[in-house]
Amino acid sequence: MVKRRRKRKAKRSWVPKNKMARFALFFASELFSFFFIASNFRALAKGLYFWTALTDMTLVFQGMIITKLMIEDKRSRDAVSIIAFTLGGACGSLLSIWVTKHLWGS
Repeated sequence: MVKRRRKRKAKRSWVPKNKMARFALFFASELFSFFFIASNFRALAKGLYFWTALTDMTLVFQGMIITKLMIEDKRSRDAVSIIAFTLGGACGSLLSIWVTKHLWGS
C-alpha cells in the first residue's frame, strides 16, 4: 500500500495586496489601538476599574492579532503600512480624548 501525501494548503494572508486596502486596514487598526490606549490612561487616572480592565483586555487582544500579521506577512512592514500606523495612531488618540471627555467628563 502506498501512502499518499496530502498537499498542504497555502496559508491565507489577511494582509491585503492592494495598497489602499492595506493602508485602510492598518490605519483603522492603529486608530482602534491608540483610541483604547488613551482611553485606558484616562480611565486609570480617574480610577474607573471597569473601563480600565475592559481597555486593557482589548489592547492585549488587538496587539496579539497585529503582531501575528506583522510577523507572518512582509507586506505589513512596507512604507504604506508604516504611514498608516503612524497616522492612525495620532487620530486614535485625538478621537479618544474627544469621546472620553463626553463619556466621563473633563
